[in-house]
Amino acid sequence: MVEHRMIMENVLISVWLNGDQGNVILAPGIPQQFDKYHPFVEQMSRLKYNLFIPHYIGTRDSLGDFTIANSTKSVAVAIRLAKKGEFKELFSQKILNWNCKKNYLMGFSYGALPSLLQDESIDKTILICPFISLQHHLKGKSGENVEETFRFLERAYPKTYGFKTEKVLNDLSKVVLPKKTEKIIVVRGLNDISIPQEELDYLNAHYDVLMLTKEGNHTIQMTDSFILKLIGE
Repeated sequence: MVEHRMIMENVLISVWLNGDQGNVILAPGIPQQFDKYHPFVEQMSRLKYNLFIPHYIGTRDSLGDFTIANSTKSVAVAIRLAKKGEFKELFSQKILNWNCKKNYLMGFSYGALPSLLQDESIDKTILICPFISLQHHLKGKSGENVEETFRFLERAYPKTYGFKTEKVLNDLSKVVLPKKTEKIIVVRGLNDISIPQEELDYLNAHYDVLMLTKEGNHTIQMTDSFILKLIGE
């Protein structure tokens, strides 16, 4: 598997060109580093789907401030790249081409929020173990305490996430979820204790949702047959 690195609109995007089944744009959770050793990357290669993963603005190699708006922009830019069908790769400086007819957006964990907020047209939006609302993730609430998570990122990933927890939490508290009419596929983990049922119920009440359940906890790990079912639904 060869990771191609491309920069579009100041967003670094890791790209694996695996075949002609379609393009999967993955908005990742944090903290996660998807590289050639990550099982999901290998899985997309095996299933012959091209994979596009943006490095959120304000993280790693995408310069700027880490904000929800910039995470949303990062996802939208990756979609535009996938739909473009060609781009210059940074190492070889060659123009690479791929089939751009089918594009599927997968938002995992934190990545579900910018996936829901972005407004580029897409063939299918799939939210996996979705974090979408701060109100369920504060101290004393039933979801994962994201304040603890962001403070951990400040301590453990100081060169990767250049933000202050207070600023991120304030940013999250002001998010207004958009109105959408298209069907959204939501995947819950059978043993996921990070995402409470109330959060899933909120999504189900406000959007046209197909709710599916996968084995496991708060992870993007899914079987090949489950992923093919997701894309084919």
